Amino acid sequence: MSNKTQIRQTINRILSPVPAPAPVPSVRPAPEPVPPKYTDKIITCVECAKSFVWNAGEQEYYNKRGVLNAPKHCPACKARRRQYFNNHPNQGQK
Repeated sequence: MSNKTQIRQTINRILSPVPAPAPVPSVRPAPEPVPPKYTDKIITCVECAKSFVWNAGEQEYYNKRGVLNAPKHCPACKARRRQYFNNHPNQGQK
C-alpha cells in the first residue's frame, strides 16, 4: 500500500462516526398497575341513618367511570330525592 492510501484510511477511520453504545436502563420499569380489589361495603345513609350495601360490582362500575366517592344516600332516599327534584325543578338551583 502506498503512503497516500494509508493516510487516507487513517483519516477516514478518525472521521468516521463511532456507533453509540446501547443505552443502559438506569431505572427499573414501573410495575403493571394492580386492579383494586372490591368488596361489599356497608354504608349508613346520611338522611335516614339506615344501613345499605354498596356491592363490589357497583364499586367497580362507578370506579371505571371516574366516580371514586361512595354513595351517601340509600337507594330509597335517593329515589325520594330524585322524585322531589323532578316535581320541583327549580328547588335544586342556587
